[in-house]
Amino acid sequence: MTSCCWADTSTKAAVTDLARSIAGAYGDQNIRAYSVNPAFFETALVSEGGKQFMPDSAHFHLMTWLDLRNFFLSLLTERACAVPEDTKFSDIWGLNNPVMVGSGGDPKNIATFVEACFTGNTLWPSGAAMVIDNDITFSLHQQNLEVDAQLAPEDLLDPFKIDLTQVKDLTGRPISEAKLESIKALRAEGFKAKAAMFEAMAAEAAKAEEGVPPTEQAV
Repeated sequence: MTSCCWADTSTKAAVTDLARSIAGAYGDQNIRAYSVNPAFFETALVSEGGKQFMPDSAHFHLMTWLDLRNFFLSLLTERACAVPEDTKFSDIWGLNNPVMVGSGGDPKNIATFVEACFTGNTLWPSGAAMVIDNDITFSLHQQNLEVDAQLAPEDLLDPFKIDLTQVKDLTGRPISEAKLESIKALRAEGFKAKAAMFEAMAAEAAKAEEGVPPTEQAV
């Protein structure tokens, strides 16, 4: 992993620890602190800024294969896969979401989530570190445990392996059975799209070894 990625992950870990420390130190003064960790949402950074990390970008040579496996998904969508013109770039990046695979979230959900933390309407305890993915939340601790344990290539389709029975709504409350079933259906479609892109990635890699230029997306 490159130094820039170490800096990114180290900073995130520091913020998580800071929230836990603040909660412990100032809880008796009714001061709460939370660590909010968003998945991919429909923001300018994801929709436009992410395009900087393409192979023709100056940033490309700074990254290792592990760093690039997520970026390749957007590359293949542009060069090797037929994608409807109205496809959101956040949905492409959203194929890497831990729960809502293939769905970039609405930023308004982050606002709702943070508001619940401010008003005390959340069931998440002060000091908690939560991931928000679209309109659901779950413990960051669960995600990190699974990612640390899943490094084999066959795990790339679902590297996080989140226990769906443990996901909550934006206020930390249990989701309904209907919502759980809708999440499972969305994930099934997302995994199909992700598998197709991995197949396209393998085909492009084989062509590259043979010196064949990448396939251009049909207009």
